[in-house]
Amino acid sequence: MRLIRIVFFTITLIINFWKAQAQVKVDTVNLSETFLEERHLRYMYNFALNNSFFQYKWAALDIQTPYSLKERTPNEHVLILDYIFPLRIKDIELFMQPNNLQEVEVINNFEHPAVKNGLISQFDIDFIKIDHPPTRKELYPKLDKMVFKTLNVRYVVLFSNIIKQDKLIYIAINTTFPLMYSPEFAGRSTQIYEFEWCESTGWVYPRRVTSPFFFGIGTDFKRMGGTIDIPSLKCN
Repeated sequence: MRLIRIVFFTITLIINFWKAQAQVKVDTVNLSETFLEERHLRYMYNFALNNSFFQYKWAALDIQTPYSLKERTPNEHVLILDYIFPLRIKDIELFMQPNNLQEVEVINNFEHPAVKNGLISQFDIDFIKIDHPPTRKELYPKLDKMVFKTLNVRYVVLFSNIIKQDKLIYIAINTTFPLMYSPEFAGRSTQIYEFEWCESTGWVYPRRVTSPFFFGIGTDFKRMGGTIDIPSLKCN
């Protein structure tokens, strides 16, 4: 009898979990329909760009350690593609413990952050335009080739669109980089940054970033979640 109750309870939890997943309402909106402005976008994308390079590890391997990068050259460049990749709702769900994601807005139709010198870094930045949006199968081999095209290319960067849940804002950065000084191996990382809109100041503050093992290893069945708190001002 006790075993039957445990099984029933487990099945109930699973059913409720999938119901919660199905109840997430997703709206697609333009930037003008939100409280965000271009200056907020520039700040968030700059924060993600430079903190991914210099502050937070994307996995067990720190991409800033010498053995994970090519030899330094006089002019190091970051290639930023004008392709905006879609941030997935299931990635945002892993920020929630317990799962309380019920309604989100996907923000599209905004100018790419690299346009008009909107991004600043210690590396030189080159903005690369893509003729047509590639499929996932086409994109990654192209990124790998870009990393090894010249000796002074350090990273190839893609940015995501924006997902907003109430006052929380999520963006992601995907980085491709060489490994072990070799022209044959490229590493790839994706980090998601969470920001909070503060109405009293009219500004956005960084709150969390995905932990080193947020995405786990391999398939989606090994997604682990977990985040790192970012020291920042609090909203008063």
